[in-house]
Amino acid sequence: MVLDVVMKYDGAAPVGFNVNFMGKTKVVTENNPKASFKFEKKGTFELEIVQIPKEEELTKFKKILNILLLPVIGLIKIFSSFGDAKLLKKLNPYLVSQKIAVDLDGDTEIGFVYQKAEYDKKQKAWVKPSLQFPSLMNIERYEVAQNVHDFMRCYTDFRCSSIAVCFDVVLLFMIIAFIALSKSSMMVFTSFLVLSLISILICVLAMVFVKKRMDGMKEEFLKKG
Repeated sequence: MVLDVVMKYDGAAPVGFNVNFMGKTKVVTENNPKASFKFEKKGTFELEIVQIPKEEELTKFKKILNILLLPVIGLIKIFSSFGDAKLLKKLNPYLVSQKIAVDLDGDTEIGFVYQKAEYDKKQKAWVKPSLQFPSLMNIERYEVAQNVHDFMRCYTDFRCSSIAVCFDVVLLFMIIAFIALSKSSMMVFTSFLVLSLISILICVLAMVFVKKRMDGMKEEFLKKG
């Protein structure tokens, strides 16, 4: 007999859950939403679903690789319309978990719907996420825990993207500037040199602005819980 646990989720932020059943753990994500478990006897079993926090800790190798691939990363961000501007859609400030008892007497599919946290701009507060099990009745309320580290993770992702885009823009301007210099066109050389400096300044200011914004949202989040 087989138990299938299927996640339904439609959102911008990547999300994953550990599904624990009979001492085994499997992971479901938006790209791999089903976990299957085999069991031999009928009975009542405990099923636990725990959201996995997204980690952005980079090893030294990954940091070096990111530096080497900086031009490519910048191009990807440029052609993807620099989607990191929508930071709120990428934040997961809460983690949810749920333990339930399920009666199994044959092949069974249990689906759960995850609704991520949303930021209410009018109330300036986060609406907590939810877990719902449409096929099950009398389910106890899920547990919600703060995931305050996600604010820094989200900012770090934005910072890396900003640096990558800025690198490509400045590199293009500098190439044009030195081509102009080789042709003794000092006005064009100076113009693109100034544009390069302005691009770097805009990048730095953008990162400072977003950092302050994320810190402010973090403090507000901690106050309101």
